Amino acid sequence: MTKAAIGTLNGHVGPVTSVCFNADQESQIFSGGWDHSVRTWDVASGVNVMTNLCDKVILDIDYSAHSRLIATGHADRSVRLWDPRSDDSTVVKMRLSSHKGFVSSVAWAPNSAYMLASASHDSTIKVWDIRSRTPLYTVYAASDKDKGKKLLGLDWHKSLLLAGGESGSLRIHSVNSQYSDDQEQTSA
Repeated sequence: MTKAAIGTLNGHVGPVTSVCFNADQESQIFSGGWDHSVRTWDVASGVNVMTNLCDKVILDIDYSAHSRLIATGHADRSVRLWDPRSDDSTVVKMRLSSHKGFVSSVAWAPNSAYMLASASHDSTIKVWDIRSRTPLYTVYAASDKDKGKKLLGLDWHKSLLLAGGESGSLRIHSVNSQYSDDQEQTSA
């Protein structure tokens, strides 16, 4: 059985590398790509309602319903935070830098407005509290098979981070559960 697309959204002028839904508005999605843009789309009308620009290729995108911010991973080893509610077409709310390779994947913690994780070609995962510009901690590869291998994907479920990449392995990491929006940060 083959199915056809029910719609097509046109606007990017290069490859689209990542898409995600706006959990607050079911008919809105975000996309990022090689054209250095984060685009906001109204799916019902098929219209690109906003385009935000930066100076680097976007490799991944994720939206937080808690903070109402978009996180993007980039080839310049940075994570950028965007506020899609802003009318400024070049607004980057914050830039987080600590990786030594491309940031290939980003994921917001499922129950926090402040916790974010990023995976990189440098084989590390960084866990961030966006109230600070430095990572809370860095997760390194535990096995020799994974050391030095690029991470390409990342997802967060409850207190677990799952990452996979070039080595062919899936890495499962437990995130320190002492960090939440309701508690003070004590140590990493």
